[in-house]
Order: sequence, then structure tokens, then C-alpha cells
Amino acid sequence: MLRPQDQQAAESWDALRERQPWWLQLCLAIIGVGLDWRCAFEWFAGKSPSYSELVLGRTGLIVLACAGVALLAVFVVRGARLRHALIVFCTASFLVYEILHVHWLSRRG
Repeated sequence: MLRPQDQQAAESWDALRERQPWWLQLCLAIIGVGLDWRCAFEWFAGKSPSYSELVLGRTGLIVLACAGVALLAVFVVRGARLRHALIVFCTASFLVYEILHVHWLSRRG
């Protein structure tokens, strides 16, 4: 039988282990936004400069769509926490990129 202090230490260790480090959250956010920017840039097939208002606006729309899907998934799934939203956001951004990447390859070829 665990003493109350040992049980409390075990619970705090589990809580610490479940948290994602800040740098992992930052990396997931950067990767997701980078993939969304690539989708917006390729959408115009290089006709617009990479940081034009048109590309950045489309990037913002893709980011909002992926973030909305991530938040909806986190709120619908039982047991999911808000920290899981970045993982779902990065996954949604990757899926959008993969779908559009196949489309771009088929049009160029």
C-alpha cells in the first residue's frame, strides 16, 4: 500500500510525463503553419510572390480551417485534452498538403 506522500508523488510524476514540452508544441505549430503556407504558395503555382497578400491570406484561411478541425476533434473525442489539438492540427495540415501535392503532381505531369 502506498503512503499518501508516495501516491501524491506518483500522480505528479504522471501529470508531468503527460505534458508536452514547450519546444515540441512550438515545432508542431511551425511545421503545421509551414505546410499550410506551402499549400497556399503552390496553389498559385509560383505566379505570386511567396509573401504576397494573396498567398498569406490563403495561408491564413488554411490555418484557420486546420485549427478548426483540430479544436472540433478535441472537443468531440472523450478524454482528449487541449494539448492534443496541436498534434491534430499538424496532422490535418499534413493531410491537406498530401492531398494537394498529389493534385499538383498530376497536373504538372
